[in-house]
This record gives sequence, C-alpha cells and structure tokens, in this order.
Amino acid sequence: TAAVTSTKDVLDNVDVAAFHLGTGQVNLNIKVDQNIADANILLFDINGRTVASQNNVQINSGENQIVLETQELTLGTYVVVVESAIGSKSIKVSVR
Repeated sequence: TAAVTSTKDVLDNVDVAAFHLGTGQVNLNIKVDQNIADANILLFDINGRTVASQNNVQINSGENQIVLETQELTLGTYVVVVESAIGSKSIKVSVR
C-alpha cells in the first residue's frame, strides 16, 4: 500500500504553465516528480467546455512540453485536467 500512496502523491505535485502558440495551438509545460503512463490531458474553458485534449500521453519525470491543437482559443483562464489510472488533478492556468 505504500506504493499506492507514493503514486497518488505524483498527482499532488503536478505543475502546469500554458502558452498560446498562435492560431490553433497551446503549449503546456507540465512538471511532475515521477512518470505518469497513459495520461489524458484535457483543457477546459471557464464555461466547462472542452477546448482541447490529448489521450494516452506518457508524462516523464521532470519537465514535459505538450502541444494541444485547439480551435479559436483566446487568451484567458482555463482549467487543465491530467487524468490517469491513479487519479486526476485539475489545475487553473492562464493562457498568455
């Protein structure tokens, strides 16, 4: 059971920054302490609408850059959700 506690701590230490790359793309810089296999990355606007997602992402320990394809993304506040078999974590980000 100690491994389960340690694994759950991985999602407690997720850090995300978001940067608009121009029309149709946003770059997420995701930092984690341990590897997360088969994660789903979702980006929601403030109205709860999914504006981008990527499934089955391997997030490695350290810094990761993930580019999401989006439509009509404006600068502002969004919520990034990282989901995996060990749980999920929501992080509010400002896309700039």
